[in-house]
Amino acid sequence: SARAVSAGHTAERIGYFTDAVFAIAMTLLVIEIPRPDSKYFSTSGGVSKSEAVSRLWHFLLAQRPSFYAYLLAFYILWIVWREHHALLDQVEQVSGPIIGLHFPLLLLAAFLPYATTIMGHYADNPLADLLFGLVVGVIFICRSAIQSRADRDAVLRPHVDRRAFHNEVV
Repeated sequence: SARAVSAGHTAERIGYFTDAVFAIAMTLLVIEIPRPDSKYFSTSGGVSKSEAVSRLWHFLLAQRPSFYAYLLAFYILWIVWREHHALLDQVEQVSGPIIGLHFPLLLLAAFLPYATTIMGHYADNPLADLLFGLVVGVIFICRSAIQSRADRDAVLRPHVDRRAFHNEVV
């Protein structure tokens, strides 16, 4: 017989909210990549097409650190989002502590675009890399803590191999 799930404690509900935060964070990552918004890149004013192409190419090349930071952060969020879904697919309900652990996870996922912008704009500054690394590290710690807590709180679906699940946590 299935256990009664308290209101607000369904894995689906927390999954939907997590999806929304991750989707917004992944979208915000691209917002801070500098855009060419000058007539300098246009063919107006007697600028040849080859000169406009060259100017735009050099501008885009100069944005390499921002593009790299975007790609890296998007990939990290993608990994955490996929792992989180795999975890929630095995959970029957979420306990209060699991809900609580989502706060820092989602707080930092939403903050990652800012840390990514700092790293992308100041790629030569070690503090920018440290900020990014700390945010990513704590995101992974939160995700692991959620899985560990699901193991401890006995909220897994009946068909889940608890030994395999526990071994993934360790």
